[in-house]
Amino acid sequence: MRKSLIYAALTTVLFGTSCSEQYLDQINTNPTAASAANLNPNYLLTDAQLNFANAGYAQLLYPATAIQGLASTFNYYGNGDKYVNAGGFTGYQGLIFGQGYTSLSRLQQAIDVANAQSATRYANVIAVSNIMKVMIFQRITDTYGDIPYSQAVQATQGITTPQYDKQQDIYPALLTQLDAAIASLSTTAPVASGDLLYAGNVAQWKKLGYSLMVRVAMRMTKVNPTLARTYTEKAAAAGTMASYSDNAFIRGDIAFGDTQNATTNALLTTDDFREVKWSKTLIDYLNKTSDPRLGAIAEIPAAGRTNNANQALVGDNTPSLQRGLPNGYDQTGGAYDISKSPGYPGPTGNAGDLAPLGNYSRPRLAVYIQRNAPNFLLTYAETELLLAEAASRGWSVGSNAATHYANGVS
Repeated sequence: MRKSLIYAALTTVLFGTSCSEQYLDQINTNPTAASAANLNPNYLLTDAQLNFANAGYAQLLYPATAIQGLASTFNYYGNGDKYVNAGGFTGYQGLIFGQGYTSLSRLQQAIDVANAQSATRYANVIAVSNIMKVMIFQRITDTYGDIPYSQAVQATQGITTPQYDKQQDIYPALLTQLDAAIASLSTTAPVASGDLLYAGNVAQWKKLGYSLMVRVAMRMTKVNPTLARTYTEKAAAAGTMASYSDNAFIRGDIAFGDTQNATTNALLTTDDFREVKWSKTLIDYLNKTSDPRLGAIAEIPAAGRTNNANQALVGDNTPSLQRGLPNGYDQTGGAYDISKSPGYPGPTGNAGDLAPLGNYSRPRLAVYIQRNAPNFLLTYAETELLLAEAASRGWSVGSNAATHYANGVS
């Protein structure tokens, strides 16, 4: 009897399994998993915009010091400050590349998902994504020169090692791509609800698109002035940003670590907060030209090492007191120790509480060191200054150079 029961049980298992094979695909498929058929592409757009805008160390370690906007005596800032590779320099060098292509991948996914579901319904998601792609490709090629472009973000099509395109070919293609993307913006389709810049406002995106066209075109003035003029004049005639209310930015959100302003978080790192300053090159220029923005962007910390490290203690932003840190120095005691630089003002504080860099200007806390601070992608001021240059070349951009310049600095 016992054997009969065992045989019966085995028979049930074996034949039961055999009979249900036709349903295995259904059983092993997660009905709630995201797919191109059910994922809202707006989510991908949001992720791409945030990842691109929140650059953090990607813009600090090399670009900001290499152009002598910032200066630092600290080790890993030497990559851009002194052109000496230090720390995890290969990773630092690739930050803009990696972050850029991650964002581009998200945007391409948004486009693919939108097309899979309804190109008409998601027309503005596709248009906004394509405008963002131009902005991101420009940043990457401006940083690295020749980059993957024509075959980029096509892994789903089997292209996992895309060819590198020459920058001279990329720039004209960006203008063509941007022109088409702006034209595809729709006033009748639903707005791109995942848009962090303008909440999907199509009119605002057209202004941003044409302002971006000016930026891209004006990069070409020395290599292809004819094409640069054509697209700059086209953008000016179509309508670029008209005021500061048109600025393209994404505001940080202190609620979550990855939505906080990444540049602020980097500068609040103990070593960074102590040793990252405005450069002598920048501060000297602002002083020389009596630039009214000096007191808005810079401050001298309160005296002493303890006060210098206090991230809640504001400094003195009196313009006449501001002093920039010269690039190329360190605090290692050698020939390039900051204490040996010409004009070194000396430390602040008393014995036992000295701040070697205490007399140098840092980014003003109230403006730059806020976790909910905005990340600006393109502004009215930049656009107007570019149009001022275009007007000075005799191009037709709506107003003369003086007017555009005044708009840019007022």
